Amino acid sequence: MTGELMVAECAAIVPLSGVLVWYDYLNHRHLRLSSRGLELVGMFQHWRRAGDPQPADGARGPRADELQQLLEAGVLKVRGGPRDLSEQRVIADWGEDLLAARIFQFATRTSKAQQFVQADDAAEMLAERNLEQQRPRLCRQPNGQAYRLACGSALEFFGDSSLVSALLGRRSVRSFESARTVPQLAFSSVLQLGAGAREVQQAGRFDDSFKRTSASGGALQPVDVYCYARRVEGIEAGWYYFDPVRFELARVAAAAADAEICIAAGDQRFFGAAAIMLLFVAEVRREFWKYRSSRAYRVVQADFGHLAQTFGLLAVEAGMASVVSCALRDELVESMLGLDGMHEVPLGAMALGYEDDSARLAVRQPGLVGGLGAADGVEQPAELALEAC
Repeated sequence: MTGELMVAECAAIVPLSGVLVWYDYLNHRHLRLSSRGLELVGMFQHWRRAGDPQPADGARGPRADELQQLLEAGVLKVRGGPRDLSEQRVIADWGEDLLAARIFQFATRTSKAQQFVQADDAAEMLAERNLEQQRPRLCRQPNGQAYRLACGSALEFFGDSSLVSALLGRRSVRSFESARTVPQLAFSSVLQLGAGAREVQQAGRFDDSFKRTSASGGALQPVDVYCYARRVEGIEAGWYYFDPVRFELARVAAAAADAEICIAAGDQRFFGAAAIMLLFVAEVRREFWKYRSSRAYRVVQADFGHLAQTFGLLAVEAGMASVVSCALRDELVESMLGLDGMHEVPLGAMALGYEDDSARLAVRQPGLVGGLGAADGVEQPAELALEAC
């Protein structure tokens, strides 16, 4: 065996059910390491050739078949090989100061093979889980002194407010009219107030920014909005990037089959009926350029939540319905829109359109990400057969 070898860097050894498991979070693999496997991992913490001199402490050196098994399992990598190049790209942008964010992002990124549990199956699954572990109560009940608030005071206080009406009218809708077109004025108005620049500030060399109607940590606006316009007056069907400063739609991909959209959206059929699909994508470099901390990734997620709620309220005000979901097959979404999957990270999607009351009861609820298992492409822990070496 030629070339220098080293332990894969985008992985970790973690205790699980009493054994040490090699967790390859880039490929969603769990592998149980034997004591011999752990010994070999320790030998290759730095680059070394397979035929280098034996360890000075008298430990048995690696055999070719042992190294081959570790290479095939992704525990070891070859300098300059595909795994090494892929990891170097990840580490360059998600380095040591972003280690926790890196693990979270790539460990939760879904592949095209990801399976989703639908509502019918989820109900049975959760009922069984409740027998094993009772569902946590809906809210806390502290023992301190309590004050009962005036019922109905909020409506009296705010009076005839469109904001209150929008708040009370917002709910998740999963049944959409499959033929009704959204007027372009309604579509553009929702986009403008939902994600458009309210003001652009040119404060200096590093401080240029713009403000939206939703809060953004550091005014960095890491979340972009892509639109799939299926039925919008005067706009050809297809995928578009919304430029919040120029207030333009830039076409990034042609129209897709409704079935293709649904598959990318976790098998949620209502995404194939809604007039519009909004996709929220984080350009994480904007946030990490300023905040080199894993905690900054929480801020990115919060920005997505702010935008989703704003769009949900605007939909009510425009007479439309909406639902937001994070059940996406990231790999398919990235391929569909030409996202790199490294800096451009899909966070969630929103279906937007006019509610179809007649079909509401017939539409299944969105999928839930399946548990760790063979069904979702994650390998069950498997023993590396190194004990007998």
